[in-house]
Amino acid sequence: MDDLGRNQRLTLRIAGVVAVLSFLVSIPLILDAGFGAEDFLIEPREQLSWGESVHGYFTGPDPEAAHYWRPATRVVQQSLQFVFGTSSHALHAWNIVLHLLSTALFWVLARRLSENDVVAWIAAMIFLIHPAHEEPVIWVSGISGLSDSVCHLAGLVTFDCFLRERRARWGIAVIVLFILAVLFKESGTTMLLTLPLLWWYRGHDRRQIWPIVSMAVTAIAIWQWRASIGVDSSQSFTSIVMNPVGWMRNLLFYVAQSIAPVRSIFRAVGFDNFYRVRDALPTIPNSLPYLLAVVALGVGVLGAIMYSWRSWPRYTKWCLQLAPATLGPLLMSRYTGMRLMYLFCGIVALCLVGLAISRWRRLMLYALSAWVFIMSVAWIERSEAWWEAGHLAG
Repeated sequence: MDDLGRNQRLTLRIAGVVAVLSFLVSIPLILDAGFGAEDFLIEPREQLSWGESVHGYFTGPDPEAAHYWRPATRVVQQSLQFVFGTSSHALHAWNIVLHLLSTALFWVLARRLSENDVVAWIAAMIFLIHPAHEEPVIWVSGISGLSDSVCHLAGLVTFDCFLRERRARWGIAVIVLFILAVLFKESGTTMLLTLPLLWWYRGHDRRQIWPIVSMAVTAIAIWQWRASIGVDSSQSFTSIVMNPVGWMRNLLFYVAQSIAPVRSIFRAVGFDNFYRVRDALPTIPNSLPYLLAVVALGVGVLGAIMYSWRSWPRYTKWCLQLAPATLGPLLMSRYTGMRLMYLFCGIVALCLVGLAISRWRRLMLYALSAWVFIMSVAWIERSEAWWEAGHLAG
């Protein structure tokens, strides 16, 4: 950051301190948030031994496995329960550790791709306290998505090492991380979309494609195993449903919570519940104007991207291509939520920060620092909402 002015460095450091402090302030709220939603499944498992719970899940008779077969998640979760019992504090603490590990890996990835400390640090700050990340971190059952994300980010970093150093051990490590990611959550197969983009970005040497081919073969073997023991995920990998159509009514709700402290704003204007506004929004099938507005917005954004494509930094182009590839969880789940956009929001942050710093350095650095302040408030208020209600629904 030596090439920044004194005021710019000071602004960036203050934003970083605010981001870290907001996360620290939220930790007691997170630890005391209790269980919510499907987390009620935690306590009945206490009646089973560690071996019974894990063996039943790997072989298929566990009723829960009929919808979500995530054996690695069960092993970790059951191990935590074996040591700490049904203490929600321990499970929340583990999610915090996973989020911090993801943030560290995201910083490493951003630094290796952009070769710019400013891009890496701002993107990491945004990733740490982005309001969309609060849902998987505070929801105990978010352990599957967080674990998958850790493996995914570690896989990207490891694959980048393989592409640069051409050592077989890095390629084998990528395959192992892929297997773990899929066993933590079925959306781990998204690595089959992201790693080829990195391979292309680093020069696309055909001799370095063997880890991706091995991953594809492994994915087929895992799904055959799933079929043989009679289990399935929320959606089959081979029958992806365009789930975004189902949550279009919540689009404004998601966008608002991703960029602003919604709860504080509604408190300031005397409005009691943002969910009432969201529920009043028309659904896509019944509202052609709403659909046309969404399509027009998408076309406008796509047009702006295509118009300025040549002037974008190369790694920013890669991030823009990578972002849709991280939306696998949205396409592979019956249910929607901010927790499914964990990696997507991070990659978008890296893309925007990289573009902003390269083209409009001074203005956008101050704007991004201000956004970190805003997201810090949003992170704390959503943590407060979980602490009060135990979940974000209702």
